[in-house]
Amino acid sequence: MTSKHRSAPRPRGWVWLVGLLAAAASVGCGGGRADHVIARRVEGELPRMDPVAAAWDDAPEFEATLQPQNVVAPQLAEGSVSRVRVRALHDGTWVAVRLEWDDATDDHNVTTSTFSDACAVQFPTGREVRPSPMMGNDGAPVDIVYFRAAWQTTDNMGELYPNMPPIYHPAEAAAEGEPREQMALQYQPATHAGNPTVVRPDGASVVAFSAAGFGSLSPTEGHFAVQGHGEYREGHWYVVLAREIGDASSAPLAPGQRTAVAVAIWNGSHGEVGSRKNRSDWLDLEIEGGGS
Repeated sequence: MTSKHRSAPRPRGWVWLVGLLAAAASVGCGGGRADHVIARRVEGELPRMDPVAAAWDDAPEFEATLQPQNVVAPQLAEGSVSRVRVRALHDGTWVAVRLEWDDATDDHNVTTSTFSDACAVQFPTGREVRPSPMMGNDGAPVDIVYFRAAWQTTDNMGELYPNMPPIYHPAEAAAEGEPREQMALQYQPATHAGNPTVVRPDGASVVAFSAAGFGSLSPTEGHFAVQGHGEYREGHWYVVLAREIGDASSAPLAPGQRTAVAVAIWNGSHGEVGSRKNRSDWLDLEIEGGGS
């Protein structure tokens, strides 16, 4: 003989309690959790250079999943950063994205065999077509804002080798003018060519690029201004990457528009540099209305 057991009815307050707990969990991190990236409108100063400013506490947080870049060589065989927490703010003229991720090491020094921590955000350049998340594609380019921790290091060699005497490049010993230019071409080709990752405005730690597929990364030649800064605190990176919104009549980043953003993280101590990175797919990005 079998017996059927009916579960005891839950009190009416149970549903209310569950809802209350869920709501409390959703707002447990300042601006609350979100199911997509929301760039909240701020009336005061936009924290374009401060990734730990109080204003970020009111921005909704979206946790994005990352995967190793394993499509084009050299590939990243195993990812080192699986999740990144994304917040965004805008003031109608600029949009700023704050990335936060866990990292056991602060990699801000570089040598010939060690690499820097870094991150980037990527935006489509138009409203009609969503490009490939893998740096865009032919006919559908992307804008990229890139941060490298080593660019904030004022004296890389001094930090690595504090007791080493000063070392001068051969070009610095040549006479100014043609002799020095020829020596720079031979010994400092990146500087001589004006490579934007070497010759950065005011020593900026954030640089703007455009791309339309693998191998097409190039400077934007002043199409939009960028700013940003990173801080490493107790096993976490906090980095803000900010860019001008541009012409609101055509740019996908105009207030009131819905577009997309993609994220990439490089862990220097894991040997990640260039195409070896942890990347996201496109994430929905909502730019709240009310901007100018």
